[in-house]
Amino acid sequence: MRALAIGTLVAALEVLAAAPPVHADDAPEGATGSRSISDPAAVDAAMHKGDLPARVMGFVVPDLAGFSPAHDETVTVDFRAHIRNDGTVADVTIDSAPSPLDDAVRKAVAAWIVVPPTCPKDSGVNPKYEMHASLLISSEGGDHYVALHQPRFRYVGEPSSTSAAGASSSTQPTNRLQGHLAEIKYPLDVIRKRVEWGVLYARLDIRADGSVEQVTIPFAQPPHVFDESVIEALEQSRFDPEPKPWSACVQVNFRLE
Repeated sequence: MRALAIGTLVAALEVLAAAPPVHADDAPEGATGSRSISDPAAVDAAMHKGDLPARVMGFVVPDLAGFSPAHDETVTVDFRAHIRNDGTVADVTIDSAPSPLDDAVRKAVAAWIVVPPTCPKDSGVNPKYEMHASLLISSEGGDHYVALHQPRFRYVGEPSSTSAAGASSSTQPTNRLQGHLAEIKYPLDVIRKRVEWGVLYARLDIRADGSVEQVTIPFAQPPHVFDESVIEALEQSRFDPEPKPWSACVQVNFRLE
């Protein structure tokens, strides 16, 4: 195997970067951390329709030894997987017709890291949703090509009124957060190490006076690389006073270009 076509994976890394980028004053151009405040109602609706894009951060290619399809043939393997809240894959089910590549796809997908669609509350499996996707595998001139096609999160069955996304809507009102989050800088030591990407969920517990009581990181990839920088920055955030304490969760994305 000499060539891999994974353009769809690269594109997936740009998803959820809609928030304005925040730059370190002395960081090189292209080093950004963007804060994405997702709307719980929109997340819920997208998963209802099976149309919430999934972000695969740790992509492992199937072992294609012995793979020799007919000329111009593309083998499509459809699959679904449960995702643990730490981003690891709990199990993989093949949904397409049986093929010789099924075992290789199961083994590869089981080693992926997938960003959970909602702020994790523990390290276990969230049984309410699955990731659905396809791998398109072809061969030309002795080179193998693998493309990840349309990874999406979908609810399993009918989501209850206490679904993860729905339950968070009362604790994550986006209008309370917008414009109040402190600047997040791309850590210079991480830039020197050439760590080119990262994604975290940060949970903020906020006092009634608008100050931040604590910031915790329930999910981070790579682990323990950006945590300190994010916690230090978000602890400086200040919000409008409220009648009682409240909490929120934001997604922070880093990319070094």
